[in-house]
Amino acid sequence: LGAPRESSSDEPRSLLVCNLHSDVTEQELHAIFLPFGPICTAQVCRDRSTINHSQGYGFVNFEHHHDAENALAALNFSELMGKPMFIMWGQDMTIKVLARHNESSSSDRQVIDQTESIEQSWGRRLEILN
Repeated sequence: LGAPRESSSDEPRSLLVCNLHSDVTEQELHAIFLPFGPICTAQVCRDRSTINHSQGYGFVNFEHHHDAENALAALNFSELMGKPMFIMWGQDMTIKVLARHNESSSSDRQVIDQTESIEQSWGRRLEILN
C-alpha cells in the first residue's frame, strides 16, 4: 500500500540544475540532493578550455523517478551559495555524455548543445522577470 513504486525505464530521473554559483562542487551538489534518495551521479558542467571553470549548471541523476520528482518540488528556486537554483527535468542520457572523459562525438555534442539551449532560454526568461 505505502511502498514506493519502482521507476520504469522511461520515467525521467535526471534533473538539470541551472544558475549554480561558480564555486559549487559536485560534492556540494550531491549533498544537497542526497536527502531525497539514492543518486547515481551529480555533475557540475565545466568549461575545459578555461581550466574547468563552472558553466553555472549541472545534472543530478537519481536512481528512482519519485526521488527526483520530490527533489524538484522541494528544491526548485531554493538558494545555494546565495543564488536561486532553477531545476527542471533533464535527459538521462546527458549524464552519460558528460561523465565520459573522452572526446565528444557529434551525437554527444548535439545533446550538450540542446542542454545549453535550454539553459540560455531560462536565462532569457529570468532577465525578463527582473
